[in-house]
Amino acid sequence: GSDYDQAVWGNARLIAADGSSVWLDEVPFEYGVAGWAKPKMNVNAYDHEIFIAGKEYQHGVFCHANGTLVYPVKVNMYVLKLK
Repeated sequence: GSDYDQAVWGNARLIAADGSSVWLDEVPFEYGVAGWAKPKMNVNAYDHEIFIAGKEYQHGVFCHANGTLVYPVKVNMYVLKLK
């Protein structure tokens, strides 16, 4: 099962065809639900800084399983880059 899993995306960005980008935490999601707590931006499950493999990330997205985040992605934004 996946009931105790979580996703933490560091430096998540949407990148447009022209090379411009936007941090995913700056894009309001249209729908978000998490199996525990709620989806969070720029903090982990316990409202602390996001660290992945010992590195701190100022921008990030946290969502606990079973979770869903739906974003309004424009046609020209086509790459999702994560750490």
